[in-house]
Amino acid sequence: MNKFFGANGLLASDSELFVFRKEQLEYAKAVSKTIESEGVGIVEGGTGVGKTLGYLIPHIEYAKQFGGRILIATRTKNLQDQIFRKDLPLLKKYFDFNFALLKGRENYICRGRLKEALERSELFKELDYYHALKVLEDFDEKDETGDIESAYDLIAQFGKEGRMALNDVRATDDTCTSDHRNFCRHYRALRDSEKSLVIVANHHLALLWPQSFPEVRYAVFDEAHSLEDAATDLFGPIFSTALIRSRLRRLYSREKKSSTILSKFSRAGIEKYGIFEIVEIIEELKILLSEFDSLTLSKKFDSEIKRRIKDQELISENWSQIVDEAKRVETAVRKLSREIFTLQKKMEKEDESNVLCEKINKSALSFEEYANYAENIFGFKKWGAKPTGLYRAIYNVGNECPCDLSEIKERLNDIYYSLPY
Repeated sequence: MNKFFGANGLLASDSELFVFRKEQLEYAKAVSKTIESEGVGIVEGGTGVGKTLGYLIPHIEYAKQFGGRILIATRTKNLQDQIFRKDLPLLKKYFDFNFALLKGRENYICRGRLKEALERSELFKELDYYHALKVLEDFDEKDETGDIESAYDLIAQFGKEGRMALNDVRATDDTCTSDHRNFCRHYRALRDSEKSLVIVANHHLALLWPQSFPEVRYAVFDEAHSLEDAATDLFGPIFSTALIRSRLRRLYSREKKSSTILSKFSRAGIEKYGIFEIVEIIEELKILLSEFDSLTLSKKFDSEIKRRIKDQELISENWSQIVDEAKRVETAVRKLSREIFTLQKKMEKEDESNVLCEKINKSALSFEEYANYAENIFGFKKWGAKPTGLYRAIYNVGNECPCDLSEIKERLNDIYYSLPY
């Protein structure tokens, strides 16, 4: 590591801004030693130590020599941008390697949804919504990544209409079908990452890391003090009426009939497959969601699409009412999921469009998942009338974490039942 971080090393000779720091050199040596021993290292360092280059160089040097792909996970976008746009390009001077920035699907513009949104808005060209879509179309043609976050400033001038346009063109799991993959920005990012030695992502995506993603041999979690929050947010069950509504709007909406999944059926198909019955369940579910929201104490939304059940709700006087209402919602969501699965089977018998079948299947699976979330969070029979936040935490440790934490759960249970209250 002396050849890079030493007082007369490569970094010092190539940059007037580089300042030799003994701590950085020792840190880089410790990282290198950990990699070579295939160990796990936890490092805490103050601002100005040069931690990022201190772990990037040892990892890249080792991976270039012995193979393997590196995952760098951060909590904040600022650090992601610094690593992707500044630090990694700097290291191209010393190493021949490729790198990629990978984000979750909904961070990319879906060209299919953008095209559909523009087509249905052709008659309303005077509206801000249409102008926002045109700005997004221009952005998508010129920007290499299709990263929605880069378009925020461009559509800010359109206010609420701009935000609606942005949400209407996001890539989603139910709209991202096999026929889109050749020109899908998300899949292009995945293909780029498969050719890369270093992948930069956020904590959430790194913790999920589906099997279809490129295999990784080395992982670095920068800003690791936030990792616990990311894991809790990701693996803790969330009952979100906003998420359910969002999925319902993509399935069917009175306001956006032409762009929804059920709108793809012809008049004959609507009657043949009993689409009206599904619409009735959707309208019933919307009413139940509104009734549930009116009972909960917390109206706080996280990133506009997630709303958690807060501790004050868990110990509130109307908790039993909330549980009853949640059970009604869960029952309706399961009923909707079953009806959509039935619809899919009917379509398969008639050899209908594979793409539409794929969307229907994904929609059914997502509603089944939301129903399971409701059952996990409220427990219905598991918790009784008024559970405490502590018991809920213990329940989540044992049932929602992807690791085997049974021993920790047992110890937490011992503590819980020993409390005097």
